Amino acid sequence: MDAFFIQSHGEESHESDVECCDDQEKEDEMLVWACTERGECVLARVRRRPLNGTAEAWLYLRTADGQCYVLPPPRTPGECVDHSRSGVFAAAGLRLEQEVPMRRWRIAFNGLLRCTTQGNTLVHVQLGLVCKTSSNVIEHQADFPANFLARQLAKNWTKHGVPNVNRLLDEVDSYAQQVFCTGSATIDSGPAQELFLWGFRVRSRENGTFPLRSFGHIMGRTKSGICFYLRDVGIHGIADRYQTGMVGLPSTEIGPITDCSAQLMADGTSFKKNFSLEFGPGKDLFRYEVRTDYDPMDEQSLRTQWNGRSCDVKLSWWPCMVNEYAACLLHLSGPSPIDTANSTVSRDHCLTPSPELNKHSPTGRCRDTLSLDDAQSQCSQFTGGKGASLAALTHLAKNGLQVVVPEGFVVTTAAYRKFSRHPEVQSAIRTLSSLRSFTDAGSIETCNNIVRVLESTPLPEDVRAAIMDSYSMVFGSAPSDLRVAVRSSAEGKFEAAHSL
Repeated sequence: MDAFFIQSHGEESHESDVECCDDQEKEDEMLVWACTERGECVLARVRRRPLNGTAEAWLYLRTADGQCYVLPPPRTPGECVDHSRSGVFAAAGLRLEQEVPMRRWRIAFNGLLRCTTQGNTLVHVQLGLVCKTSSNVIEHQADFPANFLARQLAKNWTKHGVPNVNRLLDEVDSYAQQVFCTGSATIDSGPAQELFLWGFRVRSRENGTFPLRSFGHIMGRTKSGICFYLRDVGIHGIADRYQTGMVGLPSTEIGPITDCSAQLMADGTSFKKNFSLEFGPGKDLFRYEVRTDYDPMDEQSLRTQWNGRSCDVKLSWWPCMVNEYAACLLHLSGPSPIDTANSTVSRDHCLTPSPELNKHSPTGRCRDTLSLDDAQSQCSQFTGGKGASLAALTHLAKNGLQVVVPEGFVVTTAAYRKFSRHPEVQSAIRTLSSLRSFTDAGSIETCNNIVRVLESTPLPEDVRAAIMDSYSMVFGSAPSDLRVAVRSSAEGKFEAAHSL
């Protein structure tokens, strides 16, 4: 799901051409997200691909009793037929329809969803919501904060040259409004559950030939009625990272963010658990500090297509604090290709410090770096004994254990495997394996040469980038002389068979 506000001709011009974009190479998307601070949530999205007549549909529903429902993906990627027409985004049984003449939008679904909190059981769900606009339209091209945009582009000009602002505005083409959604959901033959939700409706258009790189989206709401939306993308040839977003107040005022924590969404798989954002013109400045010191209440995988590849997007639902207000937020990760596993460690061989501490089963693959609050960090096959123990303590600390755990991240065995495939490293390993003595002068010199080879061999570029992203996420814009500890975390390294 890639896009956020832009292209300003008034709301009528945006809604009047739902049937097709003027440019057939542009993909057209409508997204509605709404929630309550109690944890109820709806995410409905239809993304149209006019070039091949297909569409992509997401539907996520979380009810007040904590049950979670998600629309199953199509069996074959890209097989979902686009049933959209003028005023309607429709695919896979999900309809986002404009009501005339009131210009409200209606979310309608009547079909089967997977109940992920009850063993992925298929249940029949009838969902009907009417979304009433509660703010003006905000459009990126007309309402973008010039100073914030300039500060971000200034970080990219040495790599991409003088930025083409007009092209940037065209690439990130979308608009948004605050909405108040009312309706009900009926699960199987149970009673109708009334829903009263607040959130955003976002329409966006994106170049399907050269798609944006999405690092993720964050949507949140406080108990006091403040709603916020954040997005981080990469634009080919213009900016490696570009952040944008908006804030809606209970008074129905809405405006773009004017500043935000840098690299908020790291490498696209997670986000900073403590970040800030600013909103408001001139001296009327509001600053919000968002803190997420908890485990997610729910996590789901959504299927998408990006750059011609089948990918997963991770949806997670978090409790948080915004300044002094209780809140909750929904995070959508960037797309992660399904067929590119960094590691293929079997789940049956994944060791953890304590079965009681590790309530999260590892997925059998891992990234090059893992935060200590990532569930996979508790797998010692990925992070070693020390890393897994710190991750387990981090989990317990978030659940009330009175223990202080330093912030940090782990460079995983997946990154090690990539590094060890370098030809010079392979040659050094073979040389070391051929030694029969480690005490004579010749063997000692050979070992010293091997050490020099390992120290001089560069890390793979994607591993280096992952380490830099994780460092930035944990330590932010800390001074360059900040002292940090780097520790080894080999599995069983002090056992008799492995000890030096």
